Amino acid sequence: MKYFTGIFHICRDIRSDMLHLMLAMLIFSLSASCFATEESDAIAPPLPPPTIALSDIPSQAASDRAMLDQAASVLAESTIFNEIQQNLFTEKGEIIKALPSLTTSLAAASSRDAIFEIKRKWLEFDRQMTNAESTLHARTEVIAQQIIRLKTGLDLWKRTITQAQMDKAPEDLVKLARIAASDIDKTNSSLQKVQNQILELQGKIGRSHRGVQEALDIIKAEEADLLKNLGHRERPPLWGETVSGSGAILYVLINQIGHDLSIWLSAIYAIVSEEVARLGLQIFLLIASAIILYQVRKAARTCIAANPSIIVGSSVFERPFALAMLLALMLTPWIYASTSAVLTDAAGLLLIFPVLWIVLPLLNAPIRPVLVFLAIFYVIDWLRDLVAADPFIARIIFIAEMLVAIGLIIWLVRVKALHGSNSRWQKPIRLWLNVALILLAISALAATIGFVRFSVLIGHAVLNSAYLAALLAALIRATDGSIALTLQSHFAQTINLIRRRTDTLRNNIKKLLSVVAIFIWLKVTLDLFALWDYVVALTKTILFSELNTGTIALSLADVLAFILTIFTAIFLSRFIATVLDEDVYQRVRLGRGISFAISAVIRYGIILFGFILAVSALGIGMDRITILLGALGVGIGFGLQTIVNNFVSGMILIFERPIHIGDSVEVGTVTGIITRIGIRASTIRSFDGADITVPNGTLLADAVTNWTMSDRIRRIELPVGVAYGTDTDKVIEALYGSLEEQKGILSDPKPQIIFNGFGDSSLDFMLRAWVADNDEFITIRSDIALAMNRALRAYNIEIPFPQRDLHLRSVSPDLKLNKDT
Repeated sequence: MKYFTGIFHICRDIRSDMLHLMLAMLIFSLSASCFATEESDAIAPPLPPPTIALSDIPSQAASDRAMLDQAASVLAESTIFNEIQQNLFTEKGEIIKALPSLTTSLAAASSRDAIFEIKRKWLEFDRQMTNAESTLHARTEVIAQQIIRLKTGLDLWKRTITQAQMDKAPEDLVKLARIAASDIDKTNSSLQKVQNQILELQGKIGRSHRGVQEALDIIKAEEADLLKNLGHRERPPLWGETVSGSGAILYVLINQIGHDLSIWLSAIYAIVSEEVARLGLQIFLLIASAIILYQVRKAARTCIAANPSIIVGSSVFERPFALAMLLALMLTPWIYASTSAVLTDAAGLLLIFPVLWIVLPLLNAPIRPVLVFLAIFYVIDWLRDLVAADPFIARIIFIAEMLVAIGLIIWLVRVKALHGSNSRWQKPIRLWLNVALILLAISALAATIGFVRFSVLIGHAVLNSAYLAALLAALIRATDGSIALTLQSHFAQTINLIRRRTDTLRNNIKKLLSVVAIFIWLKVTLDLFALWDYVVALTKTILFSELNTGTIALSLADVLAFILTIFTAIFLSRFIATVLDEDVYQRVRLGRGISFAISAVIRYGIILFGFILAVSALGIGMDRITILLGALGVGIGFGLQTIVNNFVSGMILIFERPIHIGDSVEVGTVTGIITRIGIRASTIRSFDGADITVPNGTLLADAVTNWTMSDRIRRIELPVGVAYGTDTDKVIEALYGSLEEQKGILSDPKPQIIFNGFGDSSLDFMLRAWVADNDEFITIRSDIALAMNRALRAYNIEIPFPQRDLHLRSVSPDLKLNKDT
């Protein structure tokens, strides 16, 4: 045996050595072939540069013509670079004009709005520079690719001409090759020239763009200085202002207004001339929307005639052209390719007319003049920002605005419309008017004594805030009327949820709109008073200040996010359940209890998912949630067994559906109708009117009698006894007769009269009948019992009293019995 084992090991070693030898030979052969390939490559002479075959010269020249045409189209598009050069770097360019006057303009700016107008102009310059850089960069890449193609083609034609001359090719072919090479060379030179111009223009734009960025930094610093230096006096008191020749100042102001307005109108005309097609689109949208809104007005009038309660706010549809104009003007930023500051100002001024036309009828009569004066103040402020007026004249105009506004507020506070209203907004409006009156008085006084920027900040903030409040109030009323019309439309009324809850939905939407309007008003008002950034910073500090507890860091923002997520999940679950109950389940056929099971699963699933999101928002990771669930499991094992049992039982009741909502059940001594199947317990409404809470575990563990699980049919059993000696046929006839006039008794199964047997003092019968509705069981049973009594009396059938035989085992000797008794 050892001999054979030794031979086996020797053979295995020989086989292993042979495999190693073969593998070494294979590697050697592959290496030798690689070295031979490298040696052959190193020894092989380089290939000569390619040339065009003589027979292919005509076809190649024709194909290169397409390449030259493409290059020519690129050259034709190079005129855009001249336009960029002319718009940005000529003497007529706006940037060249604005650069030297930036410091002067900022020094003359007396308000945040004026600085913002300057900033908006420079932001427009920045946008133009960015677009120009993008355009030049894209075209430079295209031209570079064309130059590479032309240079490659030119080298090929030069080698071909040299080879053709060496081969003594026909002169016509050589001439054709020279013409093709010459055309390519000329086009290549033109493209290189354009490329050099573009590179030079890119350098200019880069330097100018850097200057624009520096200008924006200066403007930003000026904004910060404006807020920091509000307490510094910029001008002497009004009575100490030196004025020489006020008439001349007025004359210069009028001329300057005319000059600046003409420049502004010329800029508007230039924009419109360049974008005629977009202007035509805007006019088309105006006409189309006006036609549609005229039809909407007819439908609105019909709805109002049917339901006058929606008339509030619906007058917005009575002016369809004004509403169409408003919509068309609001689309200006999306219609035009580049919305400049001039175009934005023009759209804002034109918006005044449709806004007043629409909003004035929606406001109370005493408030309408206030809105008109606020619109006039808006136009005056725009003119003051457009025209660099004399500081003294500007102060006079501003103080006059403040005095007129003070008079308007005093008049508005005294009108009866604000005193006799019981609106919930009465007190906030009156409070704001009183605060505005004080602020306007402070603004006028500050402008008089020389604190111009502070006064302009306060005065503009108050006026613009009041203007925005009036517009938002009118828009809410208009939107409320539009929503009322929409909810009353034929399509909306086909939805059960809307038809049954129209007023509730309208009120909730109105409340939501009011909350949004209040937030917008607060945000804009705080921004007008230059307080928004401070409020945001303070809010962030309060919300995101963390309280470290061990490894968990909590902040007020996390807690609010947790609460908001939970409430959102609960609201969403209820809303979806309501939509399913009102509209979905009404349109599909489902078995009893299936709809409740679906709603319950969706409701609990959304709440569970919301809870997980809320915990995540609280900053607790999933690993900690796992630990929490583990600890909860231990707690469940010790003290929450009953709760978990009831919870699981509730899930089983929902999915297995042994009982349904509306079933008539008996659980122990409790009898009534199931009104709710909850996550822990269910509610039974007893027939006495009491709501009884039964744990879900009891409904599964104990015997439950469900009278209406498969159907609502129920059997009535009424026992009756008649005296011995009564004709049983008459009894049966009388009992059947008592059922003839009864309603609610089923004919299938048929009623039955059963003889139960011989009782102690009567012949016992049983009447059995089936009713279709379990809810009518008691009433029908009572009616049948009364009818049975009447039928037995009609047949003179006696219902006997119980009879008992009394046996006396012993009698006292003192007791005397009367035989007669």
